[in-house]
Amino acid sequence: IPTVLKSFKVPQLALPLVRCFNSHDGHDGSFKFSDLNIQLTRHHRPKPDYGKLMFGKNFSDHMFEVQWSKENGWEEPRIAPLHNLSLHPAATSLQYAIELKRAPAVRSSPSGGHPLPPDWLDAPPLSYRSASRQNMKECPSIFRYANVELFATGRGPQNDKFVQASSVIQDETDETAGPSSSTSNTSMVESPVGIKKYTKQIYTKTGELIRNHPEA
Repeated sequence: IPTVLKSFKVPQLALPLVRCFNSHDGHDGSFKFSDLNIQLTRHHRPKPDYGKLMFGKNFSDHMFEVQWSKENGWEEPRIAPLHNLSLHPAATSLQYAIELKRAPAVRSSPSGGHPLPPDWLDAPPLSYRSASRQNMKECPSIFRYANVELFATGRGPQNDKFVQASSVIQDETDETAGPSSSTSNTSMVESPVGIKKYTKQIYTKTGELIRNHPEA
């Protein structure tokens, strides 16, 4: 593991990173852990007060992204400084294309660990079923393990880490107006962090915890 990644405590399951083949269209492109390009920011933002975190307002200094296209398959994955997206004015995502987005919360345990949320145990951030239904390239399931370790940054028993995964179609032109198989999309993971204070817990009649109800 590169020295810069040792502090991230990447789980053994992610090493070596499974190759991710493009079974979606038969393309033989793939990527693996050794393909990862890491670009560290030169401008670290001040660390926020973990007791005053605001939901959707605090982000990590870095984000993960990987490009996929029908012509080239998976391209070089990279961890880069958090940045804005660059989209062509005619990008179909701004017109009629469908986008996928998930933002599960990773809870802090009393011991300081980051147990995986239940929905991440069943499917990756951009699951195979969700992507396939929309004719989009599915994200590798390995993301669900590696990204929690790489991007969960909150501290304290009441901090939730929201790992946000998105898939955006960037096709600039299309021969027909309407849904079709995507030819280009970007998958990225950011790490907004926030704190929620809960006033009560909601249970089923059998005593099973459904969810924590946030205060207004």
